[in-house]
Amino acid sequence: MKKILITGGAGQIGSRVLDKVTDLIDNEDELFLLENRRKIEFFGKKVYIIRNVSDGGEYDTAFHLAANIHTKYCENIQRQGEFIRDNVILTEKVSNQAKRVILVSSDNVFNGMDGRDYKEDDPTDNPSNFYGVTKVEAEKIVLGSGGSVIRIQTMLELDHNLIIDRILEGIDGKDYWPFWTDQYVSPTFFTDFFEVVKRTYQNEKRGSIYHVSCDGETPSRAAIAQRVLEVHKKHSLPMRRETLEYALCDNLTFPRRLVLNTERTRKELGLEFTDVNVAIEKHVLRIRRKNS
Repeated sequence: MKKILITGGAGQIGSRVLDKVTDLIDNEDELFLLENRRKIEFFGKKVYIIRNVSDGGEYDTAFHLAANIHTKYCENIQRQGEFIRDNVILTEKVSNQAKRVILVSSDNVFNGMDGRDYKEDDPTDNPSNFYGVTKVEAEKIVLGSGGSVIRIQTMLELDHNLIIDRILEGIDGKDYWPFWTDQYVSPTFFTDFFEVVKRTYQNEKRGSIYHVSCDGETPSRAAIAQRVLEVHKKHSLPMRRETLEYALCDNLTFPRRLVLNTERTRKELGLEFTDVNVAIEKHVLRIRRKNS
C-alpha cells in the first residue's frame, strides 16, 4: 500500500486525472487530495481531503498539478507574490513531504521568441513571463529532489480551452479579436498527457523531463481557427459565422513560437502522440455535444 498525494484536483486537468485515477494507482493505495480555494468533490474508502500538505504525513508519490496559471495577471507586481506562493512555496512544501514528486509544468519556462521548438534539456534561463519564472523555480525544486517534470501546452480534451473557446465564441456570433497568423502553438491532448503521467509514475526514473504536445505540423492560432471552422462544416454543427478574421499579432512581447519538441519523450517512453488536427476535431465535438 502506498500513500499518494494529488494537488490541484479541483482544477480542469486535476479533475480529469481524478476521473481516471483508478487507471493510475492501485486500489489499496491511500489517496490524499489537497483542497485549496476550490472544493473537491471526490469520495472513496481510502480517499482523504486535506487542507495542508503536511496533514497526510509522508507520501510515497505526489502528483503536483496545482498552480496559479492566470498569466494575464503575472506581470502585475502587486500580484506576483501570489504566483510565488502558489507555484514555488507550495512546490517546496510538496517536495518536503513526498519521496517522489511528479510536477506538471509549462511551455512558459521557455521564451518563445527564438523561432524554434524547445527540447527537454534546453536551458530555461529566459522564460516568457513571470509565471514561467515561477515554474522554472518549481522545476528546480522537484528535479533537485529526484522528481520528474512533465511540461504541457494549452490542453485539449478538457471542458475549456482558452484558444478554442474564443474561436467558438466567434463562430457563435459573439465579438472576438482576429486570430493571429504568426503566433504558433502545438496543443497538448489530455489522453496523451495522462499516458505520460502514468508511464512516468510506473518507470520510477528520477530527474526526468518530458514534453507532451500533439504530432503533426505546428499550427498558428489562425490555422487552429480555420480547423475549427472545418470541423463545424464537416459535422454540420450550428454556425452563425462561416468565416473568421485573421491578423498579425499586435503584442510585441507575446511569444511567437512556443512549441515543445517531443522527439526524446516519445522515444524514451515508447509513445506516439495524437495528430493535432485529430485532437482539435475531438475537442470541438466533445464541447459541442456536451453543451447541446
